[in-house]
Amino acid sequence: MAISTKVEYASVVNDELCLDPTNPRLGRSNTGREVSQERVLDLVKNWTLDELAVSFLENGGFWTHEAVLVVEEELYGETCLVVVEGNRRLAALKYLHNAYEGRPASRKWREIAASAQPPEGLFTEVPYLKADTRDEILGFLGFRHVTGIKEWKPAEKAGFIARLIDQEGLTYGQ
Repeated sequence: MAISTKVEYASVVNDELCLDPTNPRLGRSNTGREVSQERVLDLVKNWTLDELAVSFLENGGFWTHEAVLVVEEELYGETCLVVVEGNRRLAALKYLHNAYEGRPASRKWREIAASAQPPEGLFTEVPYLKADTRDEILGFLGFRHVTGIKEWKPAEKAGFIARLIDQEGLTYGQ
């Protein structure tokens, strides 16, 4: 099927979307299917999430054309929609939602939440596109983060490429 063209919606409130505990940006020593969602959220806290949160508030929410890409996988003993592309956006929504719920991660998040009311559906209508497998998203990730518009740091790029070589059997040229 590749990546679906049908936009679906999930809720942050009900934890319908999971951050990817195998995301190469977390660093090799911090990744693995056993890494908890709380730990992943803590590891991404310095990824300029506040800028995304402010953008969501100023621009009326989460833009549909920026839908996160997910796969349905077993994680922590249950089937989850795991975000393979869009972890910064999901983490920003989680931090912002926690702030509105009276559990801000810091003073900065409390101030962001106090600055505006969340747009309707911001936390309950997060757009996503589903792929059958992670492999179907790899080309997009490579373009977007290794050579494209939102580049990862060199170590993050190397981790992604190493995983493609080690686990997928690809050559460096491929």
